[in-house]
Amino acid sequence: MIKKLKITVVADNTASGKLLAEHGLAYYIECDGKRMFFDSGQGRVIEHNCERLNIDPLRANAFVISHGHYDHTGGIKYLSEHFSDNVKVYLHPAALEKKYAKDEHKYRYIGISKESRKWIKSKDKQRLFFTENPTKVFKDVWITGEIPRVHRIEKVERRFCLNKDINQHDDLPDDQSMYFYTCKGIVVLLGCCHSGIGNTLDYISNITGKNRIYAVIGGMHLKNVSRKRLDFTSGILEKYKVKKFAPCHCTGQKSAAYLFCKGPGIFSECLAGGIFSYDF
Repeated sequence: MIKKLKITVVADNTASGKLLAEHGLAYYIECDGKRMFFDSGQGRVIEHNCERLNIDPLRANAFVISHGHYDHTGGIKYLSEHFSDNVKVYLHPAALEKKYAKDEHKYRYIGISKESRKWIKSKDKQRLFFTENPTKVFKDVWITGEIPRVHRIEKVERRFCLNKDINQHDDLPDDQSMYFYTCKGIVVLLGCCHSGIGNTLDYISNITGKNRIYAVIGGMHLKNVSRKRLDFTSGILEKYKVKKFAPCHCTGQKSAAYLFCKGPGIFSECLAGGIFSYDF
């Protein structure tokens, strides 16, 4: 079991102190002597925020990508220039596909940049790991890999596509989360959670054999969803008796406020500069 876990939010839609905010998400994780980044934000604030937070990417042992959208991969350029040559990279292969979003009948590219894709593919087989299935990063540190979609209420938005003609839907099979075995229970770290919090936590429960989850932190892609969906989400948190809950990024302020009202005792603020430190 993990004895010490520290999660620092490096990039988010909101920020504290002298940090900068952007529509993006990145974490720096320190876990029993190991260090890793989970996502890299949009790329506009990561250098500034790392400097302010005294985070040196050169010390990172691993880099995990939650999925292939620009607001989680835009900072790869900065990180790749500062990582050691030995850093290990973890992502689902579908994260490397070209990705688009449509607004009415227009499209815009939202995937990994050509330059970042080239850097990822340049890694040798000892340092590049594709995560279709649950994958161990370090002792008691895991990535879910592709998450089965069971709950129909958690469908991926139809505006995500795989081509410029915006007629090939992207169901985002690359969406994945991280989970940590700690003495107090499972800690779950989310990117955007396009798979849905119900599908994600159910899958982690199936993998680990645990029916309780200690903490859930991260983006939940709940902006503008129905009250029925929010009630379902609240029910999932209750199902797993979550003790600590910290939504951010794509959760949406109104949705986060609604979930706060449902469970104020477990709610924590989550923004760039925020630190979740667990010393078990």
